[in-house]
Amino acid sequence: MKQFEQKQKQPLIYIAGPYSAANAWDRHKNIAAAEDLSMQAVKAGFAVHCPHSNFRHAYGWLPESVFVRADITVMLRCDALLILPGWEDSKGTQEEIAIAGKERIPAFFTLPAAVTHFADRLEVVAA
Repeated sequence: MKQFEQKQKQPLIYIAGPYSAANAWDRHKNIAAAEDLSMQAVKAGFAVHCPHSNFRHAYGWLPESVFVRADITVMLRCDALLILPGWEDSKGTQEEIAIAGKERIPAFFTLPAAVTHFADRLEVVAA
């Protein structure tokens, strides 16, 4: 399985950004923005975890704390956070950034900054 051999571990990046919203349409827009950034990060060579996608159809099924706990568990295994615009108004995203800081997980507010940081470990995907 030569195609899976890598010189260095592909960096795993966690997409952090607003999820909750005042209504279903705004929540959908938050999810779509996270998924768009996820695809940009994949094209840049990252392995990506997008919590917005994991539970998009489970909203209201279980207490939010169940999903937050699962997301933080995965986030702590990631190499970095990639932060979406609007984080300033998202209590959840602010908490993720604070936890990442305590755990010394770097947080990037732009994809180019993350690419620069991990340049030696990325293989850009041709679209």
